[in-house]
Amino acid sequence: MFGADAGATRYSPLDQIDSDNVGDLEVAWRWSARDQGTPPPSVRTQISPLVIDGVMYTTIGNQRNVIALDAATGESIWGWRPGDSEQRWGDIIEPVARSAGRGVTYWTDGAGDDRIFVVTPSYQLVALDARTGDLVDGFGTAGVIDMIDDLRWEERPATTRAGRVANTSPPALIGNVLVASISLHTGSIPTRANRRNIRNPNEVWPMNIPGDVVAYDARTGRMLWRFNTVPKEGEFGVDTWLKADEELWRVATGTHPWVQERPGPF
Repeated sequence: MFGADAGATRYSPLDQIDSDNVGDLEVAWRWSARDQGTPPPSVRTQISPLVIDGVMYTTIGNQRNVIALDAATGESIWGWRPGDSEQRWGDIIEPVARSAGRGVTYWTDGAGDDRIFVVTPSYQLVALDARTGDLVDGFGTAGVIDMIDDLRWEERPATTRAGRVANTSPPALIGNVLVASISLHTGSIPTRANRRNIRNPNEVWPMNIPGDVVAYDARTGRMLWRFNTVPKEGEFGVDTWLKADEELWRVATGTHPWVQERPGPF
């Protein structure tokens, strides 16, 4: 599990390496990520790899390619690269943190269905077969859920279906439930002229993405529930937001859980 346990304590009880023998460690193997990411090669990593049954799973590069390696030898087992539909940045969605992918999530039904989940920079949840790296047909649409579709556009029909949204951490797993965090820009962005390769330096992205927490079924990809970080009409706490505007809940306010959800225990 990413973060070591449900509380994301990152504590390891392993004791094979200690202060007496740590100085004897040597490099066992190296694996190059030189050909990963978009040119120039993306070498920035913020990853905590998972090792399951001798296989290391990790994301690499600013496209968040997923790689499976033999943990003992460093030999590649399989690799998956997002296709055009899973990238999509610069058109509908401008990623907040394109290169900050901190890893993947592993799920198994205990009967041979083992999956690796990753969130692409364009905020799509992808399910891969842990053995082959193939997209899982029974999950979402051909293995992909476009989480952009679940940002309550139908409640805000006048809102432009575009914005700056991303995900920086793998989804949390609670049983058979996946909970994906969301990262979005708050405030205003008057210009992007200081960034390279911008087609229109005067372009301004709308601040219209709600920071909701959404859960999905790990088997099918069906959306199970949503927590609105700003309560809407009929929900507990909506009266605490009715100050300057009687319908403030309709406005994206930048209240977003951008780190990985921590299901407990607390």
